[in-house]
Amino acid sequence: MKKLFTGFALLAPMAVFAQGYQLNLQGTRQIGKGSTGLADPTDATAMFTNPGSTAFLAANDITFGITPAFSKGTFTDANTNVESHSDNPVVTPFNLSAAYGREKSRFKYGLSIYTPFGSTMRWEPGSAGRFETREIALLSISFQPTVSYRISNKLGVGLGLVYTYGHVQIQKDVPVQFSNGDFGTASIDCRANGFGVNAGLYYAVTNQLALALTYRSALNMKTSSGTAEFNVPASVSGNFPNQDVNATLPLPQIFGLGMTYKPTKNWTVNLEGYLSDWSKYDTVRINYETAPVAGSMSSDLIREYNTGFSVRAGVEYLSENKYELRAGAFFSKSPIPDGYVNPDVPDANRINPSIGASYNFTKRFRVDAALLAEFINRKDENIVSGINGTYNFTIWLPSVGLTYKF
Repeated sequence: MKKLFTGFALLAPMAVFAQGYQLNLQGTRQIGKGSTGLADPTDATAMFTNPGSTAFLAANDITFGITPAFSKGTFTDANTNVESHSDNPVVTPFNLSAAYGREKSRFKYGLSIYTPFGSTMRWEPGSAGRFETREIALLSISFQPTVSYRISNKLGVGLGLVYTYGHVQIQKDVPVQFSNGDFGTASIDCRANGFGVNAGLYYAVTNQLALALTYRSALNMKTSSGTAEFNVPASVSGNFPNQDVNATLPLPQIFGLGMTYKPTKNWTVNLEGYLSDWSKYDTVRINYETAPVAGSMSSDLIREYNTGFSVRAGVEYLSENKYELRAGAFFSKSPIPDGYVNPDVPDANRINPSIGASYNFTKRFRVDAALLAEFINRKDENIVSGINGTYNFTIWLPSVGLTYKF
């Protein structure tokens, strides 16, 4: 029983930030072509995809996009064959970017606000993983002021300073029972923040070919405030005191390499690769600030994440009229190794297809639309919690964006 007490570990107030999958939703136009755009600056979202390319934007603009996520999934227990269902509410990642530079200036400046990590996972009562996760709700927002400089007509560099704020709420069952058979519960409410950089290089080899290199630094998200509240039988309440908690979570550094090729003035092809270094995300220690929980002043979350990568491809057609069409796909290798998948992050290697379109109402105003699909299937037995079974999830992400040029 003590192993169950100490192993539940409050699920790390910041652990949900480190989901094996990141939100690649910074720009509706980019989503439609496989979430590509490192070497293809088309609007102010270039400040996120590649700050070095922002100085090559043909106009100043403000761009906004929102991408609701509709997800449904199941977990089938390998031992009992019982199927647990998720009941996830709709969440709405967004991005807002504005880029400005004087005419003929080599500089462009701007601000980008976006949601880099985010998820909501809610399992039905009595699910197999209820002692690990019953419900998680996460909000993260990054603010990135950016400077981009066009060194020459071919080469550009850019740097963005990133401040990220996060808020996560977690609920789970505790393996102690009231007299009516109900299990106790734990509720976590935590806020955190961290600082980093987003840097990029852009090089136009020819009028048809461009290359890009980007780097997003690691973030050490530190809790600014966190609380743990328990509802347990009175006989064991001394083992679960309500109190403040703190933790530090390392988020990965990300390297990106991209190429854009324009065989004609109407067609654009993007190819990109990303490497996400999760090597520091092995064990996260949760510190209890006032009193021990089940006899300990801290608890460890063992994650043992590895390096993840993704390969992306996208194609775009710009008509002579007012419409644009695009499509793409990307393959993502999950950084979660076998033996460590949890109900809060049912991630897997997967291929994500997307389509998109735009309509230019005027030379200044454009509307974008895109649809991204994710299909997750993974069978795994967690060597820490013992949860063994198969996760199946389908996620639909329609996106709508608006761009105004000035």
